[in-house]
Amino acid sequence: MLKYKFNHFLDFLNPYYHILKLREILYKKGIFSKCRFSIPVISIGNINLGGTGKTTYTRTLGEFFLKKGKKVAIVLRGYKRTTKGPKIVFLKGKILLNLWESGDDAYLYAKYFHKFLEEKEKFNLVVAVGENRCEAVRLVLNHFQPDIILLDDGFQHLKIHRDLDIVLLSARDLKERLLPFGRLREPLEVLERRGDFLLLKEETKELKEFIQALEKPYGEFKIKKIKLLDSNHLEVISWENLKNKRFIAVAGLGDNIGFFNLVKSLSRQWNFTIEKFYDFPDHYNYSRFIPTENLPILTTLKDVFKLLYWNRISQEIYVIDREIEIDKRLLEILNQLLRDMTPSIS
Repeated sequence: MLKYKFNHFLDFLNPYYHILKLREILYKKGIFSKCRFSIPVISIGNINLGGTGKTTYTRTLGEFFLKKGKKVAIVLRGYKRTTKGPKIVFLKGKILLNLWESGDDAYLYAKYFHKFLEEKEKFNLVVAVGENRCEAVRLVLNHFQPDIILLDDGFQHLKIHRDLDIVLLSARDLKERLLPFGRLREPLEVLERRGDFLLLKEETKELKEFIQALEKPYGEFKIKKIKLLDSNHLEVISWENLKNKRFIAVAGLGDNIGFFNLVKSLSRQWNFTIEKFYDFPDHYNYSRFIPTENLPILTTLKDVFKLLYWNRISQEIYVIDREIEIDKRLLEILNQLLRDMTPSIS
């Protein structure tokens, strides 16, 4: 692991590195207290600034537990929302907050699950946001009795104890540097001390060597299927609808390059053309976006609701969504968690 201790010597001179180190020690020593709950908590996170698929994987795990008959709470920060403090976004099959009050990720969960879950499953799910995840979970427990809590982007939120820490990792992370000089929120060495299961976005030689040096269980981030949805009703439609047509692609993700590469691959497979890629920052709100091309749009599930909100776009909008297959090694861990699970306690 020595070759990965510091991605660059300047990282050691970076004051942010020492702030993170001190913070971690204070939690480990118990000087900073943690909140613990009587039900299992699973965190899905990463060590970079985004774009590794945390929300997609959290959604997949939510569906997994719901299909097993469990009551699930998904808790996240609700980045760039207009509200403050802990809030319930989705409860008893109803969406309680709008897009801006809940934040785009939380609203994505609410809209997706409202569309695709069976009626009984909808009543077994709650989505909540909160800067302080402990307060958000307590709010959930006042309204709902979940069997399990899923933390979207919870790796850096040390205040809440978790029973399973899933960390998504990409080959790009090995070449990045710590903030503010790069995209890493924490140095790679933190994975020696934290993280129970690592999910690899790709299996490069360098990444596999890094994982093997850690001697931790790991698996693949497996895309089972790429789906095309219409934007109005989120209905799955045929890729044949795109053949021989021209489009623009629009994204405001943590990793737009990954989405645009996917679109390029799909364009070759289904014989359509991308005239322009619109590349926006993560959580972009599209309030001023009016495309100059009068062409239909391909976008993501995270971006589509914001594009539709402003009602400025007359073109057709199509959504590209990924269906994830849970890695078999992680599946064994989750099934063991199910066997050990007790009824929810309020």
